[in-house]
Amino acid sequence: MSFVLLRSHKVERTRPRSLIDTQAFRELPFMSYVFALAILFSGYFVPLFYIPTYAITHLHTTGDLAFYLLAVTNAAAFLGRLVPGFVPRWFATVQVLPLATAAGGALVFAWIGVHNLAGLVVFCIIYGILSGVIITVTTLMVSDLSPPGAVHETIGTRLGMAYFSCGIGLLIGSPIAGALTDTSKGDFLKAQVWGGATLLGGATSKIHKVIIEMMYLTPITSKEPMPLFLWHRHQPPRQDCLILGPSNKLEYHRASSQGSLLQLPITWSLKEQLPVRRCEISRLRSNMSLMLSTLLD
Repeated sequence: MSFVLLRSHKVERTRPRSLIDTQAFRELPFMSYVFALAILFSGYFVPLFYIPTYAITHLHTTGDLAFYLLAVTNAAAFLGRLVPGFVPRWFATVQVLPLATAAGGALVFAWIGVHNLAGLVVFCIIYGILSGVIITVTTLMVSDLSPPGAVHETIGTRLGMAYFSCGIGLLIGSPIAGALTDTSKGDFLKAQVWGGATLLGGATSKIHKVIIEMMYLTPITSKEPMPLFLWHRHQPPRQDCLILGPSNKLEYHRASSQGSLLQLPITWSLKEQLPVRRCEISRLRSNMSLMLSTLLD
């Protein structure tokens, strides 16, 4: 009866979507990020695949206990998925991913020294939290690396391109780790080194440095006065603009960013290149009162 009463939602026809955004191939930050994902995810699932086998062959635990270790890791990953919702007040998304990935890589190397059940449980909990952060922020980064004013279809296409790169890393990473493992002797050293090296490689390479430099230190020029905006419960502007950030520093707002801004009767004229930081507007909430009082003085 419920199936009969259901009515399909009528969606307006749109133009056919492309499987690939060709514009993305001309954007160094996005393509660098896509390449970094392939490296990162080559080692991301190595602990998740081999924790039960490691517990059985190296620590000689029971099969039931080894199964629950994986469940503990997945439960901790759920907590890790909640972390990115709280950190934007202190860190930008582009900073969270390399930090979490580097911590995960260091932890996989620390896994080499785990030779008892208690240590393995602690490893599962911490790595589970970090893996949840990594898998969540991976998606958020696609929006941050999309051009200002990008429509949802474009972001969806870029998200597919990013996860295609992740799929390549997942496809080759775990089989390589399996080939490096000798389960008959309980020897996982080479697989652990592979997992830690690929995670650290995705975090510490110059790829993330390029992204940070191009997103946070982007010189802009404008011969026309640009409006100054502050956070408020109004509709965000439809164009790129300057905002007054912490410590009264000019910051660059992308029109595609989420958030609401209040336009003030102030404009800034840029006669020469001015380095400004692109930031997430949510980070300015706590500074709104300070900025308003400064401008009104």
